[in-house]
Amino acid sequence: MRNKRGVTLIILVITVIILLILAGITVSGLVKDNNVISSTNLAKKIQSVETEREYLQKNTVLYQTQGGEKVGEALKTRNLKNSFDWHIIKTEDGNFSEGWNFVDKGDDLTDFGKASHHWLVNYETGEVIMLEEDDYVSMSPGDMLAVKDSIIINIDSSIVDDTLGGTKESLEEQLGEGVTLENFNYNAESGLTTTSFNFDGVDDYIKIKYNETKQKDDLAKNGFTFEFYGIWDGGTSYGPNGKPVNKSNTIAYNYKGLFCYWNGVESNQAEFRFGISNETQINWNAAHHPGCKTPSDWCQRAESRPWNILYNISSKGGFEKGKISYITVTLDTTNSHTVNSQEMETEDGTTSKNNPTYPSTKNGDYYTQRCYVNGQKIYEGDYSKDQWDALVGTEYLNNLNYFCVGRSSMYDDNGYWMYSKMNAYVLRLYSRGLTEKEVMDNYKKSVEYHKKLENLGSK
Repeated sequence: MRNKRGVTLIILVITVIILLILAGITVSGLVKDNNVISSTNLAKKIQSVETEREYLQKNTVLYQTQGGEKVGEALKTRNLKNSFDWHIIKTEDGNFSEGWNFVDKGDDLTDFGKASHHWLVNYETGEVIMLEEDDYVSMSPGDMLAVKDSIIINIDSSIVDDTLGGTKESLEEQLGEGVTLENFNYNAESGLTTTSFNFDGVDDYIKIKYNETKQKDDLAKNGFTFEFYGIWDGGTSYGPNGKPVNKSNTIAYNYKGLFCYWNGVESNQAEFRFGISNETQINWNAAHHPGCKTPSDWCQRAESRPWNILYNISSKGGFEKGKISYITVTLDTTNSHTVNSQEMETEDGTTSKNNPTYPSTKNGDYYTQRCYVNGQKIYEGDYSKDQWDALVGTEYLNNLNYFCVGRSSMYDDNGYWMYSKMNAYVLRLYSRGLTEKEVMDNYKKSVEYHKKLENLGSK
């Protein structure tokens, strides 16, 4: 019995050893096969790249010698005013636009088939550049925007090609005619990067000449949408003497401007303006017009400032100083409705019954106003038609000639200017009120687009 057990144990050990040897041979064979497969795939890829490159190079020669057909999409330069028809490719080596064609994967190549890779082709110089999937960002209105129609201004720093140098002259040339950079220091806190416009909150702002009749008419008829995406972090307010206002002037001290539409006279107020008040509220108004007494929902002190709207985006929307936020304000003026003896909502969320300093009711014709934070609607209410008519009348709108980004006025007296310290990823103005779905779609696309720019910049 002992001998039989010993023999059985020896056989078992030998069997295990044989199985381990066989397993090793199998694994080795699989690794070898995988290496062969990988090498084959790599060879096929190289062959595919070179075949396409050769086709594109021959295509450029044919175009230069015989005027043949170009392939791909012709890229177009963009600046701050050209918001509709442009397409650029951004890489670590800079921006590619006018003079280049972009061949996307899957594009039909005449007498060749479908492209298997992404390419840049210059038909003047004959250059052909292959783009790896993660080494570039395609930028066009459709890449960053879900809503492309009715846009008046679309500001983001991705159009800046930092390989051309960060001087004032270089940047202003890239931003376009009629755009000036005021008081920037061109450093990390006061200048333009590939992902944001950085404002120091002391005196930086972008001044854009804008006096387009058609867009003014569209704004008057259809309303607006204002969007800000970025990091807001305080700022500085100045009085007519050019000195910072102190805390005793609470209204001027607590407000910091994001954007305004202005007549260009430094001693005058802007008449269409947006900013942050008390580090918690988005504050906007359309024409400082004390003669209009019809109050709107969420207005500041309806008995004296019925034109001035405040939304508490901190308590309702989660906005926080120094944190990334996406703020959207819309006003649809295509249809008005009549309100008779309805309670008005105040800026702190209470009704007029709880706050006797406000009128007890709204009466008159109204449009619909809304406020969103990170794509989510947090306010909806009535905005006085009389107030809007005060802006779009000839006294105000026809005299406005400049957009200011990074500063605004917001005070009863002239000569007060308030600046924001911020990293602005996006700032847009539309000449109509976007729908709730459009607001959310714009938010999603803009966030995704900004992430692509950050990923490209981190390489």
